[in-house]
Amino acid sequence: MDTTRRLACKRCQARKIKCNRVQPCSNCIQGKHNCEYRASDGRKHPVSHKYLGALEARLAWFESLTQNLKKASNEERDKLLAGVTLDDHLEGQNGFDIADSQQQPSSSTGPESIGTPQASSLRSGPQGGLQYHGPTSIYLDADATESPAKEPQPMAPLEVVHTFPSSHFDALSVVRLASSLGVDDDLVRETLPLFFLHQYPLFMFIYREAFLSDYYDNTHGGRYWSYPLLYSMCALGAPHSKRVEVQMKKELLARCAQEILMSHCLTRPSPVTIQALLCLAFHEVGQGNASQGWLFSGMAFRMGQDIGFHQDPTRWILQDRSIVSPEDIEIRRRIYWGSYVADKLISLYLGRPVYLREDDAAVQISTPLPDFPDSHDWFGFSEIATQNAIDLQKPQLTSALKHMVLLGKISQDMMTNVFASTRNGQHSDVNRLNQLGDVNLRLNKWHTSLPDALQWSQWSVNKNVRAHILVLHLYYHAMLLSLNRHFVKPSNGFPHSPLSRDICTSSCSTVAILVRQYRLQHGLKTAPLMLVYALVMAIITQMRILNEGYGSLDFLIKSLDECGRCYKLAAEARSSLATLMNSREAPTAGLGNGSDGRHGDNVEEEGGVLERDNIDTATDEHFDASSLDAPPNLATNSFPELGGLAGDPVLDAENFDFLGFTDVNESFNSWFSIGQMG
Repeated sequence: MDTTRRLACKRCQARKIKCNRVQPCSNCIQGKHNCEYRASDGRKHPVSHKYLGALEARLAWFESLTQNLKKASNEERDKLLAGVTLDDHLEGQNGFDIADSQQQPSSSTGPESIGTPQASSLRSGPQGGLQYHGPTSIYLDADATESPAKEPQPMAPLEVVHTFPSSHFDALSVVRLASSLGVDDDLVRETLPLFFLHQYPLFMFIYREAFLSDYYDNTHGGRYWSYPLLYSMCALGAPHSKRVEVQMKKELLARCAQEILMSHCLTRPSPVTIQALLCLAFHEVGQGNASQGWLFSGMAFRMGQDIGFHQDPTRWILQDRSIVSPEDIEIRRRIYWGSYVADKLISLYLGRPVYLREDDAAVQISTPLPDFPDSHDWFGFSEIATQNAIDLQKPQLTSALKHMVLLGKISQDMMTNVFASTRNGQHSDVNRLNQLGDVNLRLNKWHTSLPDALQWSQWSVNKNVRAHILVLHLYYHAMLLSLNRHFVKPSNGFPHSPLSRDICTSSCSTVAILVRQYRLQHGLKTAPLMLVYALVMAIITQMRILNEGYGSLDFLIKSLDECGRCYKLAAEARSSLATLMNSREAPTAGLGNGSDGRHGDNVEEEGGVLERDNIDTATDEHFDASSLDAPPNLATNSFPELGGLAGDPVLDAENFDFLGFTDVNESFNSWFSIGQMG
């Protein structure tokens, strides 16, 4: 079967003639030559100027460090050297070298090879569920021993096949509760596919195929679906419905899931309960209930450790009868790594410490799980079936998950190293700049090493790009902004870094391009929460730090306004930004004009000028394109149910605290929160 290649064959390259890039090509067929292609079917991407800039900044820092060491006393020299990191930044130049490096410690399936202490076990708890106990547990048997783990073989079905997934409580009472709240099959049928279409790439702790087949066909005996999980997923999908009456049901769906979880599921830990709690956590954060979302996520991670999901599932084959096939092992791994990414996202949104640390886990990286057969009807969900049709390039979701895990590891180190507390006196300006340069370099290396399937550039704005790719790059640029915006101007605890201004300027422009492309291709009514976070980071960086870029600021704020229809958090952010804008009335009086006060027709963005007409022609009935040339009237709150923050007394921009969060200078964990404007 002929396959199209990226590059011309060897003979056409040597003769410098046009090749149709199939094997064999037409030229070789005509000349009756052997048609050969190079093993590496792709051009090498040039190193980005951002990566070179990060390397130059790193080199400049080491030169400065050398000068300081020459002048320092012995005691001062020891302090300087204590803050130096000497990581090797030259390895892993292709995307999968980096990803594979994570797997090296866990390349074998045996428990000893993944560095897990042998004095740990799964035991049956008081309620009958399995519980994990580590080396110091009071419940651990003194003579507990484990047999070497073996790759599971296909087994006979479990003795008890549950008709309902959560058989420990009355499923009929759950149905009655849902019915009393107005949740019926029609609502589930409409909102469930919306979750998979628009939210799934950031919720990879759920394996879509296992959930659907278990829900509709009871394929896995109820191990991979439950009513709380179903209703929490529907609560995330409901805001993306075209019908207002369905959008308004999101709180009912979330309440239904929460009632069942709190009443029946907390004493019987299970993977589906962990998944449901995480879905509720993201729902609550998106609706502005940060404390409740933080609580649900913490419960999910604690429950996960209770059932040992931070250890590779091959360890528990002999104890856990729910692991009956290699597919079950991969699903469990997916649950852990999806939860790992979820932990980093929630911590980034709220500016709080991470809970799941890579060093505390011994789980092999997840590998791609099979899709439904090409002839499968996806249980009548035609849009999902079309998205995964055989004649289309299927989304590389597992590859995206791997690289989000790597980005999450950098995020964890950013929170721990760059924004660590200064009370121990170990984080001098020099050391903090060292950590800043190290994280910037790692972020740029991560971006440079992305595989072709996940690459995006500003020159691809006219191409149809999968939503999960755009979100992946929004995550990357949001991290750059949350990190570097504190170093643009010197402040208490944050020295000035000349490179940070350039990084912030570039990332703000790129976020505008990414949001614009997402809006044109997918619509902001389907945007994930990561897009809201990136928007807020770009807006406050431009307004508070850069004092420039007002040509695109109106578009970003209007985009945030559109996201407010799905996320109450976005609406609250817009109202708070209105107050901040009012406090800066003089600089923003010409909003919608160029930064020099001239009324321009173009929006300046990274790599060139984007025509305003391209923005105006975006199709969305809720977007008033004609108002792009006028200053946005942020003083008018279009979400009255949230309370009129715009009508409150004008706040001092330099001391502005977003959404009433506590003083972020008290501790390291709120310095880059979506809840802090400065």
